Amino acid sequence: MKTFNLILILLLLCSFSTLKADSPSFENPKKFTTEFHFGLRIPAANKTSDDILSGFGLKFGVGYQLTKNLEIFQLAFDFGSSSPHNPDYYYDYYTGLIQETVNVYGFPLTMRYRFQVKEQLDFYMGTGVAYYWFVTKLDHPYWGDLKESRKRHGPGGVFEVSLFTDAFSEKLLVGLTSNVLYLQTKGKTLTKPLNAADEKVDRTDIYLTFAICLRYYMGK
Repeated sequence: MKTFNLILILLLLCSFSTLKADSPSFENPKKFTTEFHFGLRIPAANKTSDDILSGFGLKFGVGYQLTKNLEIFQLAFDFGSSSPHNPDYYYDYYTGLIQETVNVYGFPLTMRYRFQVKEQLDFYMGTGVAYYWFVTKLDHPYWGDLKESRKRHGPGGVFEVSLFTDAFSEKLLVGLTSNVLYLQTKGKTLTKPLNAADEKVDRTDIYLTFAICLRYYMGK
């Protein structure tokens, strides 16, 4: 975690140190945009962290910048992988099963407002809705993948903040982003307690994400 934060800070400092005087200052209204995020997803609720540990996240999105200040929508596909909190798993008469991974899939839809901080530095703040799925894969050291899974899914909301610079290119922005994902999920626990009955849950899941972001304006 400390190493990842250090990388983000160094990236931002490099952006500041290479600012160009002839940069267009984010004059990009009425254009479609694409985004790529790579970062770390962290469970922020006690019940959530009982099922899943911190893991990586990748996100690809498409949006539309209606005015200089308003991005009317950004629809993204978010996916990633993590490890279960407790990898030991007992299913019926099979013992010794291992939950190798927790796969995460989701579709966040956000609207953002942009504030120009300096000539080549912009701050984004956005909010929206989302729907996510969490699925584990079961594996046995002798039989291999048993094709069994445990799933939890549900809707929720997302709040995010981002900091971008256009110092490198007129159409390609580089920045740092962070968001809070608040979900109301239903399904089964991703980590089944040892020797315990199957448990269905209906609860709140909260995640924090910190990521490096590349944002590209399409068209002329």
